[in-house]
Amino acid sequence: MTELERRRRTNLDKWIKDHYAGNQRSFCAQAEKNGKGKPMNPSYVSGVISGARPFAEKAAREMERNGHIDPLWLDGDHSGEGAQTNGAVPLYTPQRRASDDVTAVHIAVESLVLALLRKVPGSAEAFVADLEAMCDERHFGKDHALLGRLFGSARQVQRIEAEADRVQRRAGLGGRTKP
Repeated sequence: MTELERRRRTNLDKWIKDHYAGNQRSFCAQAEKNGKGKPMNPSYVSGVISGARPFAEKAAREMERNGHIDPLWLDGDHSGEGAQTNGAVPLYTPQRRASDDVTAVHIAVESLVLALLRKVPGSAEAFVADLEAMCDERHFGKDHALLGRLFGSARQVQRIEAEADRVQRRAGLGGRTKP
């Protein structure tokens, strides 16, 4: 194995670690999308990195092109520096994945709360009171991330219910009774 091949292997491994949290499957999936559907097998990439497969000029350029790596970056000496790309944003980093997961949970919880509050008239008031008590007990502010959104959603349901009650009273239909 030549010094150039060794450097390419090291740089490819570094790039995948820096931009895909070491996940070769994610790298291959993105490279396949960028490579006009031409499949890139994770076992091939693993073999290239480990030295079990050759890593010649043509393969290096194709990986750079499909992986959005700057041309000839794999050939360079990058010891001590982070991997650079030509404007590509990493698909998955642990921080980005965690942030996406938290956002998904926020959306799911907020949707569930709204559905339940709308299903049971008058329940928003009790929900707000319970949520306030729990926040005070656990020393969380009422505007803390998801909690702020839940308070806002519950108050929105309260406003909608209050307006519906006012409209019914004006129409002479009487107000709703709380369960």
